[in-house]
Amino acid sequence: MAGYENRPAVFLHYRNQWTGIEGAPTTATLVFHTLYKETVPFAFSVSNDRRGLLSSNVLQMGSGFRANFGTEHYLSFGIGGGMAFHNIDMIGAGNGSFIDPSMAGIFDNSIRALAHAGINYHYKGFNFGITLPTMLEHTAVESSGFSMGQFKPLDHLNFNLSYYWHMVEDKLAIEPLFIYRQSEQFGGRLEGYLTSTMANVFMAGIGYRQFMGASAFIGFNINDNYRFAYSFEFPIGTEMVFNAASHEISIGMVFGEKKTKRGKMSYIQRRNAVLAAARNAPAKQPVSASQRATAQPAVVPSEQKSAPEPEKMQPQSPPVVEEKPASRDAEGNYIGPVEVTRGSHNLELEKGFYVVIASFDNYRDADAYSNDIFTKGYFAKIGYATQTGDYHVYIHSGITVQDCQREKSRLSTVPLFRNAWVLTVK
Repeated sequence: MAGYENRPAVFLHYRNQWTGIEGAPTTATLVFHTLYKETVPFAFSVSNDRRGLLSSNVLQMGSGFRANFGTEHYLSFGIGGGMAFHNIDMIGAGNGSFIDPSMAGIFDNSIRALAHAGINYHYKGFNFGITLPTMLEHTAVESSGFSMGQFKPLDHLNFNLSYYWHMVEDKLAIEPLFIYRQSEQFGGRLEGYLTSTMANVFMAGIGYRQFMGASAFIGFNINDNYRFAYSFEFPIGTEMVFNAASHEISIGMVFGEKKTKRGKMSYIQRRNAVLAAARNAPAKQPVSASQRATAQPAVVPSEQKSAPEPEKMQPQSPPVVEEKPASRDAEGNYIGPVEVTRGSHNLELEKGFYVVIASFDNYRDADAYSNDIFTKGYFAKIGYATQTGDYHVYIHSGITVQDCQREKSRLSTVPLFRNAWVLTVK
């Protein structure tokens, strides 16, 4: 759906259907879509479709309107259209002498107009949509036997239903998706997919298309701006026309930062914000004890016109600097409290319980350790505790201390995590 990223995005898709079969369909598509002022989606696409001797080039664009009812609650309407240009490979057909009368009329309909429309309801993770993919009546050409058929506007209807469920915030989500395609010519076809997203970085899933086969796919989301996905579809059962697999690759780029609900930044955004602050922060100049002792507070101008007599001025005391209690020993090991109060830092830990595997007094070291853990096959996050000024690298978070204690015990069998401990944030 156009604008679903809530920011500009470009995607390139390529599908090779029934690999190894001569003349099997191949499709390449370039898509751009965005959302203007959070209410007007816009999309533009260019595609090339080859199937046997037939080739089609299609240009389409669409727009619509989004009626926002609240946070993650809206109703979208969309309409679009374009042009399709069809042609036949004359060289592949031989000398170009068409004897079959059914093929002679193909060039009379080599250019045709396209139109489609749809409506989608979204509430938090729930989506329901209806699409009318063919609004203009046209003559279709089948590459298998060059037979002619008629498609009418209401002959095709697509229904989709999905729910994006956050099982563990920022860590694990699953999305079941069902699509029902109704066609007057081909009848009804059902599709089902189940996708799992881990840490908003890695995606994997399975699917099934009636009369087409089963599929499996994986995907990666890099820095929340770059996307890559690969899917593999294979036939199952005896109802398949061709016993050959299909492959599809998708790459994309999303521009700008993701807008999250209630202005809350995602973990990746918070991480990037802290990194940017660390890179751009000016170096702190050391202050000597004598400078601190002689430092005087700023003098607030008096509303009175005459200055006070010098002998009446009271001596100013040096400002008292409140220092945080030491949270690590001389060797740098964490010795701070295992229970802290939540602060307001960008990376501040939410209230809850965490299995901490390492603690650092600066973000750079914490990030380097987290990356090293990732190369060893484990995903860890970083959180800040304002009370002690420490960055904690944690591998698990839970809603109860018992849950974290069980996870800590399980991880204790791994040498890397033998010194893991549970932190409570209130």
